[in-house]
Amino acid sequence: MPRRREPFLSVACCYTLRNRRAPASSFMAPLFRRGMLVCHAGSLRRWVVVAVVVSGAMLVAFQVHLAVKHTALPPWMTANLGQDGREGRKERAHRIMERQIFRDREEADHRHDDPASSLSSHKLPWFFTNGTEWPRPSSKLSKLRNVWPDPQSPHDDRIVAQLMYLPPGYKAQPKSINTTYKPYNDELQHPRNDSSMKTILLDGSWYDFLDGQALFLRDRCPVDQCRVYRGSPSSRDAESADAIIFKDGYVSGPEKRKDNQLWIVYLLENPLHTFIAEHSTGINLTATYRKDSDIVTPYERFVLFDPLVKTIKSNHDYRQNKTKMVAWFVSNCYASNSRLEYARKLGEYIQVDIYGQCGPLSCPRHQSEQCYQMLDMEYFFYLSFENANCKDYITEKFFNALRHNVVPVVMGASREEYRAAAPYNSYIHVDDFASPKELAEYLRLLSSNRSLYNEYFEWKGTGEFVNTYFWCRLCAMLHAPPRPADKQRRTSIREWWHDGACKTVNRSV
Repeated sequence: MPRRREPFLSVACCYTLRNRRAPASSFMAPLFRRGMLVCHAGSLRRWVVVAVVVSGAMLVAFQVHLAVKHTALPPWMTANLGQDGREGRKERAHRIMERQIFRDREEADHRHDDPASSLSSHKLPWFFTNGTEWPRPSSKLSKLRNVWPDPQSPHDDRIVAQLMYLPPGYKAQPKSINTTYKPYNDELQHPRNDSSMKTILLDGSWYDFLDGQALFLRDRCPVDQCRVYRGSPSSRDAESADAIIFKDGYVSGPEKRKDNQLWIVYLLENPLHTFIAEHSTGINLTATYRKDSDIVTPYERFVLFDPLVKTIKSNHDYRQNKTKMVAWFVSNCYASNSRLEYARKLGEYIQVDIYGQCGPLSCPRHQSEQCYQMLDMEYFFYLSFENANCKDYITEKFFNALRHNVVPVVMGASREEYRAAAPYNSYIHVDDFASPKELAEYLRLLSSNRSLYNEYFEWKGTGEFVNTYFWCRLCAMLHAPPRPADKQRRTSIREWWHDGACKTVNRSV
């Protein structure tokens, strides 16, 4: 076709696309027929390219949407989100995460999709080792709501939210990882009657304790305008305290109580080993290991560096040189959940070495480090059996095992409660098996299969056992606005603590 007619072909093509019909002019009609061939051929090629690009973009966007939808936001990203207007803020947070996921995926092309390398790029909150992210002030009362127990989220302990919470209007002093304090200098800077300070009176026996503000300065608390003192609830100091903490049990508080004074019960043992008076009243806040406590005080807390990374592949073989099956260190032979009977029945099908007063072997407590080294080197599994099957009751028996190269077999809290408290795929729960015999068969399978056994250690390196800084969280809550009305406790402390909390198990195994 002569070059001079190319513009006319373009005109014919454009005319037809706009008017959806052929031109009436006899001069344009031939050009229309020839031009449409070129137009349709060119348009087809362009539309194929556009369709491929758009389809690819939609596929990537859909994958990101699914990843965000089924992935929890980083706790410190939602620490100050309240129930009021929370959906809008969540959507904004999800958009932030979507952008982050796109960036992470682009970077992954250069990292060869190594999840471990993505962890080092995150700025971690202050309570991590070498953490540098400090909480920012809250601006609205509604942001306080997600630091209180929520029946809709029964397995959320809100620890991270409380650690990253600053009360509205609170002016935090700048801190860094290198911040230090001088003991007792707080008494010189702030008189004891300073109204900006919250005073806390402690009842009961307390260990590793610092009087005054030193405890909060030592821990670099974001909210540190608090002081603690030991004394009796019947003393004169109790009348002026902002809060009184009753440790290990509760019968009654002092007769005189100033307005807005908070009474807090602090319990670390399970209900079978603590006493709450039947008609006890006056408690405002609870501080226990249970997740429905106001201030949760777990024995340990594992927090992921990145909620998108729960496992990291490793070439290390944790089976190497191990020759023994199951070990257990135990001194209480009469637990309410019949754990000893279960362990003995398990021993009929697989090797179970019982150390301590309930078995023939010995490994003294003063040699605990050597005992755990023995676990690392010789045993595949360890029985982390609690002395009672109580709600959320997961003690150091479990976390000590996690810190070593052995797979814990657990008994105590429910499967859901262990799942909420433990690193991903880090333990074996006895309730997943119909009998000790069935459990023994599974343990034997794992011990003989390198790949299956090592999967129970892929959580290592994905997070950290953090200090939950109880005193820091308590101080922040004391400076916070009053508890929202819909978060008030509606049952007595005894009813809440005891009723249905523990199960007595008679095992006929």
